[in-house]
Formats: sequence, structure tokens, C-alpha cells
Amino acid sequence: MKIKFKHIYLTIVTGLVLSMSACSDFMDLTPEDQYDDETVWSDAELVQTIVNDIYGYLHHGAEEVNSSAITDDAFFTHVYGTRDCNEATVNSSSLGWYDRDDCPFKWEVRYKGIYRANLFFANIDKVPEKVGFDLDVMKGEVYFLRAYLCSELVRGFGRVPLVNKVYTIEEASNLELPRSNMKECLDFILADLEKAIQLLPETVSSSNLGRATKSAAKGLKARMLLHVASPLYADRTVNTLECN
Repeated sequence: MKIKFKHIYLTIVTGLVLSMSACSDFMDLTPEDQYDDETVWSDAELVQTIVNDIYGYLHHGAEEVNSSAITDDAFFTHVYGTRDCNEATVNSSSLGWYDRDDCPFKWEVRYKGIYRANLFFANIDKVPEKVGFDLDVMKGEVYFLRAYLCSELVRGFGRVPLVNKVYTIEEASNLELPRSNMKECLDFILADLEKAIQLLPETVSSSNLGRATKSAAKGLKARMLLHVASPLYADRTVNTLECN
């Protein structure tokens, strides 16, 4: 009887070992809903999804509150933090409307988009060509998007820190970037727009309606030049504020 039990025990143990070794390949699966860096930057189709994602960090023009509500031109009935801006009570612990998702100047959202744009530029040159996907047009789109995101920050805050690279976790943990002056901010935006104008198409198909074009880049360039040419920025006898 003891011998039989011993044989049964050995058979079970052997079977478990074999089944575990046989299951190792079965359990070693590649996730179908996420990709590692190496996979993403080796496939232009996946890179296109990153470009698509950056568009999501632009402010939608049809949000309920617009910037008129923080001026003397209008009063927003539901308030939503705009009164803090009207009464100049915004501070570091109470940002009012500036901290709402319907604010085009929301710092956190704009810089997240800029981070993804910088991540794109740090890797795009190693992406192989793929039929149906134009890497140069993608570059043009991201140059435009980064410029647009920076322009929103400048419209909301004047001088802002310029971020044009991806920082490591160690670098970011101790990061204290100073605010660049207005000329540096404008030059940065215009440089991106000039590259975008060179790379973007004149028009896009109806299925791609809403993507950046040469005209969009030229329009944003004109807007920024006009914006900064205002006496509120350019004439230092009118605007004596250090931070514009």
C-alpha cells in the first residue's frame, strides 16, 4: 500500500511540474490594450495615435465659459470661479476659474500636452516609414500643437517657463524652471510655427477635418504677432508690469 501511495505521489508531483512548465508560454502573454516604448516607436501607426492624443489637450472653443467672463465685458451667471479673476483674489491656493477644465489657460492640461509633444520629438526620428502614414506631416502637426499650447499659456499668463525636452523623474523632482521673457516665449512659438508651415499640407480630407494645416499655422502666427504687438505687451510705458 505504501508503495502505491509513493508512486501516486510521484506521479502527481511530476504532472504538476510538467503542467507548470507547459503553462509558462501560455501565461506569458503580450497585453493587447497597452504597448511598451520599443513597440510604439517602431510602428508609425501607433505613433499616429500619440499625435491624435495631443489634440485632446487643446481647449475646445465651445466651452460654456469664455475669457470675456474674466473681464469687464461680461458677467458669467453661474460664476464657476470667474469672480475670483474679476476681483483679483486668485492666489496659489485658490486658482478660481484658472483651475477649471473649461479654462483655456489651465496650466496642468497645457503642460501635459507639451510633455507629450516633447516625447514625440525625442523619438520620432527613429520611427521607420510605413505605407499610409506620413511622418513629416505628423511632425508638422505636433509643431503646430506645441505652439498652440504654448500660445494659450502666454495668453493667460504672459511670461511662462518654456519646456522643450523630456525630463527624467530625477530631473523633474527638483525642477524649478524660471519664467522666460516675452521675446523668448514668442520666438519659441514662432519657430515651431515656421516648421509646421513647412511640413503641413494645404488642406486635409473631410475624414481628417480638424487636423492642422498650413493655414491654421499661419493664422496662429498672425494671431500671436498681433497679440504681442499690443501696447499692453510692446509699449513698456503703458505696461510696466514685470510679468506682463
